[in-house]
Amino acid sequence: MRALIKNKIMVFMNSVLSEFWLICLKQFKVAVLSPSLLELKNLLKLIRSAPENYRCPICSYEGIFFDYINRYDARCPRCGSLERHRMQIIVFNNLLGSVLIDSCLHFAPEPFISPILRKHFDNYITTDLVMNDVDMRMDVTKMNLKDCSIGFIYISHVLEHVSDDVLALKEIYRVLKPDGIALIAVPVLYEKTIEYDKPNILEFGHVRGIGPDYFEKVKNTGFRVEIFTSNYLSDDTCRTRYRYFKDYKNDIPDYVAICQK
Repeated sequence: MRALIKNKIMVFMNSVLSEFWLICLKQFKVAVLSPSLLELKNLLKLIRSAPENYRCPICSYEGIFFDYINRYDARCPRCGSLERHRMQIIVFNNLLGSVLIDSCLHFAPEPFISPILRKHFDNYITTDLVMNDVDMRMDVTKMNLKDCSIGFIYISHVLEHVSDDVLALKEIYRVLKPDGIALIAVPVLYEKTIEYDKPNILEFGHVRGIGPDYFEKVKNTGFRVEIFTSNYLSDDTCRTRYRYFKDYKNDIPDYVAICQK
């Protein structure tokens, strides 16, 4: 009953209020519930109508972007996507024009990316080890799937949390069909990969700090790897428009690897 009333209220608000005010109300709620001054700053940024005019390639929102942790203009106010998500979708959309794939396995499914993948694949499966609202509960190092059964795997910012990532990569390779493709994204933060003795609480529980050399491990699994970085497009206007790049302390860009079996 409560859910029904809430749904009716949301329908009414959507019919009466413009998207700008809906985003304001949403951000006001976040700012009130969050102890972070950053969310209040984002609310003020929205109200004062900052001049930045970005476009999100995921949800087609146009306007200002919110700040996120120590990064300016990083988060889309409508769908919540960050720089890495927008870059991944740009790479994914470019990939679609050259391949035909029927099935997709999506690890740790992001709520704003799921609708895009679901639209493009006849057989779309979500999976995670701990998330509740997924189609299959699976460990990436031990997947309950047949050999050569999936055409496309989308796995973003997962492998840095997996202790035996070599086994995980072998499993991804195993379940992919011949010529199947995996979109693999990991947070590249360092010049060279560092393995930690225990999960690093300063890096969201990562068990390794990843450098560009990490993709050699992916290649050693047997994949043919094509690497894209957040500056792979030479058009600075396009890069700024979609805001899919970020500057870390070492000025290392975001990476996305298209890995073909």
